[in-house]
Amino acid sequence: MNVKFYVRALLCLYLSLSLHHLAAQELKVGDTLPPELWSLPLNVISHPSGKETITLDEYKGKLIILDFWATWCNPCVAMLPKMDSLQKEFAKQVQILALTYQTTKEVDEFMKKYTRRTARELKLTMVIEEKALHQAFPHIYIPHYVWVSPEGKVKAITGHEEITAEKIRSFLKNGETTLATKADPTSIAYDSSKPFLVNGNGGDGKNLVYQSVLTRYTEGLPDGFSIRLDSIGNGKLSLFNVPLHWYYLKAYGADSVWFGPSRTEVHMKDPHRVVYSDSCGPYEDWKNRYTYCYQLVLSAASRLNLFNALREDLRRMFPDIEATIEPRRKLCWVLSRLDGHKIPIASEGAYVSRMEPTGYTLQNGRLKGLVWNMNMFVLQQSAIPLIDETGITHKISLQINARLNDMVSVSKELEKYGLQIIQEYRDINVLVLRDKEVK
Repeated sequence: MNVKFYVRALLCLYLSLSLHHLAAQELKVGDTLPPELWSLPLNVISHPSGKETITLDEYKGKLIILDFWATWCNPCVAMLPKMDSLQKEFAKQVQILALTYQTTKEVDEFMKKYTRRTARELKLTMVIEEKALHQAFPHIYIPHYVWVSPEGKVKAITGHEEITAEKIRSFLKNGETTLATKADPTSIAYDSSKPFLVNGNGGDGKNLVYQSVLTRYTEGLPDGFSIRLDSIGNGKLSLFNVPLHWYYLKAYGADSVWFGPSRTEVHMKDPHRVVYSDSCGPYEDWKNRYTYCYQLVLSAASRLNLFNALREDLRRMFPDIEATIEPRRKLCWVLSRLDGHKIPIASEGAYVSRMEPTGYTLQNGRLKGLVWNMNMFVLQQSAIPLIDETGITHKISLQINARLNDMVSVSKELEKYGLQIIQEYRDINVLVLRDKEVK
């Protein structure tokens, strides 16, 4: 039996279990270092006696300053010559240990370059590939310094401002300290393998400035579009379980034009990617494959900012689709004013916009809202869009008592307000979607 082998194995098991316990035990000012840390082997380079391994136990009876640093940290590197000088000045009473998680190769190569660059060879003892003390004294920012008294108590946890000869001298004289504690922010749980901010991964999102998310069809979410602006201008635009045609018509039409089927042309090899037709097969199958959920969050935004940001996202997410706005000669329903008739005005009361199959009520609203709703809900599948040529921009009130899909009857109702709807050809803008070669 190889006794040494089993002794080493048991020692490794003991240290592993001890370190597992320490990982959950964060040491704070006033705590005493546990025995496991005193006897823990630490790999070192630049030891004055040439040692490759040390323990903290070797320095009991001295003030130990643990200096957590890294080669890429400029403030840490800037402190190295100062730490080296302090170690020489207080060699009999203080032990400074520079600790890093980095490998022997990384630190050794860095120190050689440092010596060539500065013409100064540091004599600090460097603890490399260190984990246990990092776990016992968790921190976010470096440099990070832990002061351990000769009796083994954590007396201070500081930043670099407190590392001075005067303060070390005062500590050695009085055995107590009023050093300012380094205040790292509270660590937030984050798993890099999971999406940021989903289920609290990385925080609650209260500082969110910009975010856009795209998924495929998600069962259980309500279909449709919404846009919200809070009191300080933070905006949120959502499109849930709708086809790409909706994304483009909102991005390019914004609040001014409804680019429904009558005002959209799809010149693509696979048009079913953006819009459904009977040739696509069962709608449920098509929906699962070709509808998406999207949400955009943008701080200090206007509605137009949100629509413009959606455009940019579409260019990134679907680079093989080109969207343009182009003029076309099309037959339209034209809403216009009747000569010699009085223009409708707003009435008293709150804003109301209510659409029913047998009528429409508009109170203290704008005509563009009527045109938008007619195109979106009544004429959505019609080949003829409704356009507004009245030039009326102020708020008005009117009541239409007619079936809204009967444009002749709707026009008759509007005549009492000095308005009419007629069919005429017009040059209007349409949304054109094409295949685009991706380079």
